[in-house]
Amino acid sequence: MISFIESILAEFRFCFSRKASYKWFVVVILGLMSRVDKLGVTSFIRALSLKGSCYECLLHFFRSDAYNLADIKTRWYSIIRRSGLLLSFENRILLLGDGTKAAKEGKHMPGVQKLYQESENCSKAPYIFGHMFGGLAAVIGKRTSYFAVPVSMDIHLGLSSMSDWDESQSYRSTTHVVRMVENAYEAAVHLGKAYLCLDRYFLTVPALKRLAELCKETDILHIVTRAKMNCKAYEKPDAPSGKKRERPRKKGETIKLKSLFDSEQDSFIKGKATLYGK
Repeated sequence: MISFIESILAEFRFCFSRKASYKWFVVVILGLMSRVDKLGVTSFIRALSLKGSCYECLLHFFRSDAYNLADIKTRWYSIIRRSGLLLSFENRILLLGDGTKAAKEGKHMPGVQKLYQESENCSKAPYIFGHMFGGLAAVIGKRTSYFAVPVSMDIHLGLSSMSDWDESQSYRSTTHVVRMVENAYEAAVHLGKAYLCLDRYFLTVPALKRLAELCKETDILHIVTRAKMNCKAYEKPDAPSGKKRERPRKKGETIKLKSLFDSEQDSFIKGKATLYGK
């Protein structure tokens, strides 16, 4: 196992302009794999029994100019693709995406904002202050054993202040669902055509519009999600008659998703699925 991990980490050597930065990269990865708590850099020092003087060096690593995060992600995509273990359906790989909230107590931490907690448990507070993360994984495996290998994990909300620090990045007008679609599209560009499985939280108009914009020329990403039964669509409005002055209609006749299961039965394919052993 150690030799396998070493061979994977060696793939990232050329992403760093300095050998010292690469060594700190190895320390960070091993710290992430062996830590038992989630206290940031302190967890790495505890897990690897490092000296206290390493704390400042680890902090400087995350702000170093000796590497580019985009190059590291590209190299990771290449490693996953060359593994030959990506699960595929009809020449499309399978990507999984979801979001999670991490509570933070720091008052001046970048990216921290007020987040709503969806829970039926009355012991949980309805709102927390923390980070909104969006995670993306690719399904790999053979025969009956499948695993989700991490592809990306980013903070999706509360980063508008960072746009003032770095003009090359702009997150002012993007939302959590849009960022998830953009991350999946980036992965599909490097890994190949893909299906993206999401829960129904991500089924929004901005996400679908962004997907249509990204896949306008190349159809490399499809979203598989669950739609609400009360979901509605609208036909294109009729052209104005021109006989009288009136405001043009923006929407036509209403079509309910639930009604399509009756009116368009021949367009559906029936199948069986096993969920939670049933």
